[in-house]
Amino acid sequence: MLKTIFSFALFALLAGCVAAPVAPPIQGPKVVIDDSYLREGQGQAHFFYVESVDGKWIKNTYSETYRESISNGAAFVMTGKSRELPAKKTRLDLVGRIGFAINLQEMMYSGERYLVEGSVNFSPTADTHYLVKGTLTPAGSAVWIEDTQGHLASTIVGSEQAYATDIQRRGMSVEGQTSNNSQASSRDALFASIQSGESSEAVKARMGEPDRYSRQDPNPLLVGRKGYSSYHYDGLGEVQLRDGFVFRILPQVVIPNDLADIRNGLYTEDSESLRQLAQNLYKVGETRQDALDLVAQRLWDGKAEEGHNTVDAMAWLCRLLGKSANPRYRQVMTQLEQQAETRKLRRYAGNTLEELPVSSAEQFVPEQG
Repeated sequence: MLKTIFSFALFALLAGCVAAPVAPPIQGPKVVIDDSYLREGQGQAHFFYVESVDGKWIKNTYSETYRESISNGAAFVMTGKSRELPAKKTRLDLVGRIGFAINLQEMMYSGERYLVEGSVNFSPTADTHYLVKGTLTPAGSAVWIEDTQGHLASTIVGSEQAYATDIQRRGMSVEGQTSNNSQASSRDALFASIQSGESSEAVKARMGEPDRYSRQDPNPLLVGRKGYSSYHYDGLGEVQLRDGFVFRILPQVVIPNDLADIRNGLYTEDSESLRQLAQNLYKVGETRQDALDLVAQRLWDGKAEEGHNTVDAMAWLCRLLGKSANPRYRQVMTQLEQQAETRKLRRYAGNTLEELPVSSAEQFVPEQG
């Protein structure tokens, strides 16, 4: 599998010169499967996709993103991929992996923690829309197929605990049902399950027709920048789509009061949602010590993370602790200034120290993971 790290650049160059064979139309009942991804910055993303069907390689969000990005330097041109398949028992090879626009970086992360792959026997229900979903974390990784309502539709490739953690974060139970039976909570959980790379048809199958549509035309001064459309769901947020695929989800800004909800938000795998939560916590000026302790713990747990969006979120969380002027966090900020992996986080930890008064107050001591 590692050989594909270097082969995709060559593949992308050749793909424009060799016409792909046109697949014959599917006769009889069929299903649709979308790949998905989580962007971690301009040139880094987590990809979850179907690599082959009954042993035959197919185009996917990973291969198509690399093909579209070949002349784009260190930034990805994220590209969704969806395909129709016959509604019959099929063997699918699923992959979850971290990807970098710069291939040498990808080599450093292509270990067991950030690469999960395997085969599943897929027995779909006709006329159903499915999604390849996954999670890649140091604690464990997994990839699987689910339908648009969150029901598991394949075996889990990788860590079952990683799968359980991911769906519980979305407000689901391990059976794929929402953890609260109210209709409102169900819609919240379904909206939280939308992921970049899904098609517009998958979003509508999950959420129904939007309450409003809007369109942002491309800026003529930005060469190559495409416009996008938005689906607005009242009380939930906005889903932005480009070329028919989701590329950004903007949940309605809500600062959770419940500490468990804050913790879930701080440990989300969606780095853009994490950054938005961190900004919102800073803007409202969260001051509860229990909540600030969660923030300090998240900073400590994330001191070695390097994703662009995640580091930006960490910077906002540092600013929040500085804004609180609570001397309880001087010790952990001192440790972060010395030990954080990125220069940016070390700098913001140092800036936070300047805002925290010297005091004999009891110090926050992070749990060691």
